[in-house]
Amino acid sequence: MPKPVIPSYRLHKATGQAVVVHKGKSHYLGKYGTPESRVAYNRVIADILARRNAPGSNNSPPDATPAPAAPLLVSELILRYWKFATGYYVKNGRPTGELHPLREALRLLRRQCGDVPVTAVGPLAIRELQEAMVRQPLTRRVKVVGADGAVTFDTKVIRVGLTRRTINKQVGRIKRVFRWAVAEQLLDAGVYAAIREAPGLKKYRSAAREKPRVRPVAGPSGRDGRCGRGPPPPGTGRRHLPHERD
Repeated sequence: MPKPVIPSYRLHKATGQAVVVHKGKSHYLGKYGTPESRVAYNRVIADILARRNAPGSNNSPPDATPAPAAPLLVSELILRYWKFATGYYVKNGRPTGELHPLREALRLLRRQCGDVPVTAVGPLAIRELQEAMVRQPLTRRVKVVGADGAVTFDTKVIRVGLTRRTINKQVGRIKRVFRWAVAEQLLDAGVYAAIREAPGLKKYRSAAREKPRVRPVAGPSGRDGRCGRGPPPPGTGRRHLPHERD
């Protein structure tokens, strides 16, 4: 009889937690490398082996306690929040401009943590999201004309990484998702409290690029267009009214 395969103790990089995967289901054990996570791992393995060796169908006893309900995954929370957002961010019967950046933030959240339970998301996951946005390529579709005159479209990378302010705004939108989940009683308030403590990126203290400062355009006199630009050039002053003439 072949020796049964025991699932290994692994690191889930997106959350920094220990995880063991059995039959496609992830069991999160707490912070990776801690004694508590090792104890949780041994408990999960003992339960798996007990179910394998128990009599009855599907290797489980007939009077076994019903399995607890599956935890809510981040991908499922995203679907629920998007349904809410498409009805909330509407003005005069039309979607507002908030939906586009929100969609991009939710796509990144799903890509990074979609298969993770919402209770496993914390400040470390927010940091992973920030780092992903620092490395995110910004692309644009460009028209390419071949030697034979055929026109095709290609994707061109314009720059790499969102600006620091944009990253902080996107993280704020992601935090709102979990705040909404607390209001809908889908998530414990303690989880959102931990996520809320994740700091934003500080100016010149992160790898995120800064948006160049836009300076005012100089006028004909060589001064900028702000108030107090000085007297007008000769010949451009106001005309005298008839009663003001000599």
